[in-house]
Order: sequence, then C-alpha cells, then structure tokens
Amino acid sequence: MDEEALVRCVLEGVAEANSELGTDYSVAEIRYVENDTPPEAAYRFMAMSIVRRLHLGGEFELPKKA
Repeated sequence: MDEEALVRCVLEGVAEANSELGTDYSVAEIRYVENDTPPEAAYRFMAMSIVRRLHLGGEFELPKKA
C-alpha cells in the first residue's frame, strides 16, 4: 500500500462527502492494515461512507487497539 496515496484518498473522500452534505467533518485518525492490497481509492469510498453514516445520525466506533 502506498501510505501517501491512502491518506490522500481518505482526505479526498471526506472532503467530497462534506461538500455533498454541507458538513465539516475532519479526519482525526486513519487506521488500516499495512498488508492490505490496493487500490487505495477504496479508502476514499469508505471515508465518504463513514461521513454519510455519521451525518444520518449513525455511529462509528473504532475497535480497541491491540
């Protein structure tokens, strides 16, 4: 995985969802599995999905760190 590309995709996904929804969510932490396989663009979709879920009143809880 290209970490720089992954971070860029996450930030782009959040920005796109914010633009779509008129919100101002931001990224506090990015977690991923280091040996995950590309495309990093999948993380853009996941970031957009998280923002949309939060906007609709859903919750998102990170699993506890091991």
